[in-house]
Amino acid sequence: MFGWLIVRVIGESMAPTLRDGDYVLARGHCGPAPPGAIAIILHPKFGRIVKRIQGIDGAGRHNVVGDNPASTTSETIGALDCTAIRALVHWRVSPHGLQRVS
Repeated sequence: MFGWLIVRVIGESMAPTLRDGDYVLARGHCGPAPPGAIAIILHPKFGRIVKRIQGIDGAGRHNVVGDNPASTTSETIGALDCTAIRALVHWRVSPHGLQRVS
């Protein structure tokens, strides 16, 4: 459950941090995720998505957002239970090499 995942980024919703075609190395995660972290999320409507944790609301649900202003809005994505967060991204593999992601 807490192993490492390699996931290919599709789309520009996390640009400029992550670009279409990049790969990310993410470690499985359970429980609340810290604001600012980039997460692999299993969304009930959109499937597997990569988004940044914007914050946690009073009910303990995570609000997420893309880094690209043209990304799907956090209102459309909705607040997510922590069980939707499957992994936290730690590394980006791009044509420029391996980079730590914060």
